[in-house]
Amino acid sequence: MFKSATRMKLRFSHKGSCSVEDLWDLPLTDLDKIYKSLSSSLQNKQGDSLLIKANKEDDVTNLKMVIVKDVFETINFEREVAKNKSAKAAKKQKLLEIIENKQDADLQNKSVEELTALVNGL
Repeated sequence: MFKSATRMKLRFSHKGSCSVEDLWDLPLTDLDKIYKSLSSSLQNKQGDSLLIKANKEDDVTNLKMVIVKDVFETINFEREVAKNKSAKAAKKQKLLEIIENKQDADLQNKSVEELTALVNGL
């Protein structure tokens, strides 16, 4: 679908005109507005009639909708992955700090002779 879009040099109405590549830089709210606008224009053209056949312009609008939806879902998925990765990293850091504190506490409980032996072993 992206190959078709770039060959057709598709443009999306958003603060003027933007290309397929520009969609990746837009906030999710703007992508949603573009999608709603495309959906609305398609429904207005076709109405609810079974007698009206889709034309080439409708096919282009459908392609645009598929592309905007795919970009939206991809960006949203990548944000969720990054959020989960960040949460895991924070939890890992916290666990490492707890381990370090427990190791320090373990050293505090050792006798002077044991600590001296450890120092001499370094």
